[in-house]
Amino acid sequence: MKLLKFALLLVGLLLLAIGGEGIYHAVRSRQQVTLSCEQFAAQPPRTLWIHVNGCEIDYLGAGYRESKGHIVELFFPMRPAGQPRAIPAQLVMATRDPEVLAVAQNTIGGGQQPEQEAFLVMMLRIVTMLKVSREVEGYGRSGVIELMQTRRSLTGLGAPLAADAVVVDLHARPGLLVHGTKTGLGLFLLVLSVVLLRRRSRRLAESPTGAAPDESAMLPARRLPGLMFLTVDPAADASAVEHAPPIGIRGEVARRIADVFPGFRVDGDGRGTVRAEDWSLTLHLGAEEKVWTVTVEARGDGTIDALETLASATGWRIFVPKRGVFANPADLRLVDSP
Repeated sequence: MKLLKFALLLVGLLLLAIGGEGIYHAVRSRQQVTLSCEQFAAQPPRTLWIHVNGCEIDYLGAGYRESKGHIVELFFPMRPAGQPRAIPAQLVMATRDPEVLAVAQNTIGGGQQPEQEAFLVMMLRIVTMLKVSREVEGYGRSGVIELMQTRRSLTGLGAPLAADAVVVDLHARPGLLVHGTKTGLGLFLLVLSVVLLRRRSRRLAESPTGAAPDESAMLPARRLPGLMFLTVDPAADASAVEHAPPIGIRGEVARRIADVFPGFRVDGDGRGTVRAEDWSLTLHLGAEEKVWTVTVEARGDGTIDALETLASATGWRIFVPKRGVFANPADLRLVDSP
């Protein structure tokens, strides 16, 4: 559960960062900028929503990204008209157009190696379908994670790219709604993780010592045999166990224990634990509404005092099934561990 809370926290922070960065760029790119391919190559604009003209598409250096044997994205380097292919491209166009991807899949998908003529026919057909032989308009990619994923896909391109090349999604627009959704989801997960962590801290603080449940293993080795709390006459002997009346209703019994050990709670099976630095008591009230006996698992050097405190406050008597006798708390010091 603790790992889940921290996972929610990390995912929330990640989505908040990604969504926030996306909103930042979308706000800065509210107006589309039109410029020539030469201008873009010399100095890419700060806005990501662009319309670049005067470009040549390098379909011979195109690349693609596959998933499970299917082409899911195509990449085309773009350069100013007449610029040699040896010069690294500053602009890369990306498309996920289903019709275009279907054409590419039929020719080069699944590791196919078509002849050069078939490859050129395919590329010319794709360029005609996209209508981007001389210009491209769309929205540039941003964000550390998105850019890292894109860089891995671009390693297969057959053309050199500038170190700061911009990848533009064809016909895309600033996505305030998408990034706003990511930001909202990240904020929700962040708040949820903080609330869960605070609830855990509050539960620990409300326990008698604020100790975590799994810290019982650090208690001293002393352990008493199983004990039972019953409501019988102080003068009664062991034969009265069979005829002992019920202690009370489970909610009432739990409340009486909580009056002695604040923070005590029982689960659905009627089980609860209280502990301090040198003792631990696990009390079983049973799953029924009417509680006939409270059985106890006692550990630690301080359990005798804790049992005496509970017995004195409630008037319940302590029965030791191992010995078949009722015992005062002081007598428990003479009882051997199981």
